[in-house]
Amino acid sequence: MIVVTDATDIESPIRLRNAILDAAEAGVEMIGVGIHTDLMSHWYTIFIEITDITSFARQMLELLKNVLQR
Repeated sequence: MIVVTDATDIESPIRLRNAILDAAEAGVEMIGVGIHTDLMSHWYTIFIEITDITSFARQMLELLKNVLQR
């Protein structure tokens, strides 16, 4: 599962964290993508931060390529 966020409106960080843990426990591979935020580095083992939105597509494709090549 790829989660993309700008982290500007997280209604409940505890609820989000619990959902991430539940998904991981169920065997779902979690990948975080932060738009101008490093929040993903705190919750996901695989994450990237996109600081230039014009590179979003290129960085997403690179991320997917790396994940699929593992």
